[in-house]
Amino acid sequence: MRKRFSTLSAIIGIGLIWLTIESTEITWEKQPEPVNPPTESYFEGLDQWRFGVDGTPEQQVVITSGSRPVGRPVRFKGLSFLGSDNKGRYWDIRAGRGVHKIIDDELRLFDGVEIRVPGGGAVLTTPKLMLEPGNQKAYNNSPVELVTETSVTTARGLEIDLYETTAKFLANVETIYEG
Repeated sequence: MRKRFSTLSAIIGIGLIWLTIESTEITWEKQPEPVNPPTESYFEGLDQWRFGVDGTPEQQVVITSGSRPVGRPVRFKGLSFLGSDNKGRYWDIRAGRGVHKIIDDELRLFDGVEIRVPGGGAVLTTPKLMLEPGNQKAYNNSPVELVTETSVTTARGLEIDLYETTAKFLANVETIYEG
C-alpha cells in the first residue's frame, strides 16, 4: 500500500510540475540601447609608476582626470610623464590634455606640450606630440621651440629618443643666440 501511495504521489507531483511549466509563459524583452554608452571607467588623481628589473623607478605618469568610454581610447586632462634616460637622469613631459591608445601604447598629447630636459636649463614646447612610452620615443610634425639659457631654436617637426636624450629637428630649423 505504501509503495502504491509513494508512486501515486510521485506521479501527481511530476504532473503538477509539468502543468506549472507548461502554463508559464516566458517572454524576453530586448532592452533599448542607451543613448549615451556607459563610461567604462573614470579616474581622478591617477599616479602610476613603472619600475625596472632592479626595482628602481623608470617612469611615472600623473594624470589630473580622465575617462575611457567603452571601446574607445582613454581621454585625459593634465598629464605629467616622468621618465629616465640611459644615465639615470629624469626628463619631464607635460600636456594639458591627451588620448591614450592602449593597443598601440601611444599617447597623443595636446594643449601646450612641454618637455623639460634632464639637468635643467632647456625647455622644449610644441602644440602636440605623439609619445610611445614603451619605446621611449616621441615625434611630431608641428612647430617646435627649444629655449635654453643662451638660445632659442624654432623648427617644424621633431623626433626624440628619450632614452638617449637626443632630439632631431626635421625642417625649418633656426637658432638665435642671446648674449
